[in-house]
Amino acid sequence: MWPPRSSGASVRSGTDLFGVSFASCDLRGVSFEGKLLERAVFDGADLTAATVSGTKAGYASFAAADAPTLKGVRAMLVGANFKGANLKRSDFSGSELTDVSFEAARLHDATLDDAVMSKAKLSGAVLSDASLKRVNCGQCKLDRADLTRAVLEFSDFTGANLAGASFIKANLLGVSFKDATVSGADFRGAVLDSVDFTGAVGVADARFDQASSPLGRR
Repeated sequence: MWPPRSSGASVRSGTDLFGVSFASCDLRGVSFEGKLLERAVFDGADLTAATVSGTKAGYASFAAADAPTLKGVRAMLVGANFKGANLKRSDFSGSELTDVSFEAARLHDATLDDAVMSKAKLSGAVLSDASLKRVNCGQCKLDRADLTRAVLEFSDFTGANLAGASFIKANLLGVSFKDATVSGADFRGAVLDSVDFTGAVGVADARFDQASSPLGRR
């Protein structure tokens, strides 16, 4: 019977949960590891410390879910919706996040290292203190996002919209902003060594006070 209530509960092996609705359910500590969750609905659910690692959850919806410390390592989440979700300290390392919506989501101190996030929507998202090393974020929408103190070493933001985003004191070593829009972005105090701004739009309108190598390569 759903929702499973006991902490650490696990869905049985091989369970196909395509399109199943868990909206507003208490799923704290539940493991969905390796399950089929495509188009499943978790809107408003409590997924604190739950696990979706290794799942196939394309176009699943987690809108406004309360999911701090959610573990989603190497998950297939193409087109999933996390709009407005609480994902503090979550882990999406190595996951396929193409065209995912994280709009207005709270990803403070989250880990997204080695994730594929091309065309992802992160407008207004909070990613302060998050780790996004070696992330493919080409053509992402990160306008007004907060990446204060985030670590984004060697990530690719080619063609991304970063207008009004905050990179204050972020580590951007080796990051590519080729052809990106950075109008109004704030790079104060950021590490910008070996950053590539070739073809970037709005560099003159961005803030670079006290940044290292503030203009990178253009």
